[in-house]
Amino acid sequence: MTIEEALKIVEDTEANYYLNQTILRGLQILAKYDEVLDCSFEHDQMWVGDFEATVAKMDKDEVWEMARLGWFEADDGWSHW
Repeated sequence: MTIEEALKIVEDTEANYYLNQTILRGLQILAKYDEVLDCSFEHDQMWVGDFEATVAKMDKDEVWEMARLGWFEADDGWSHW
């Protein structure tokens, strides 16, 4: 998947913040593609991994699921509030 395709999916998908374990479920998807999963936190936002590197390995359904779980691209990584 290209970055442009992934960004379009994220942009067009409404996050469902009523789902359970949105952060954990997103991390489980990302862990399949990134053994290190570097994380950083500031206040109530987290950043994880390399957006471009993980998206290149993901399929459309996984990117859609990440977006549905409330994950988005920020500062070249995946992010969540």
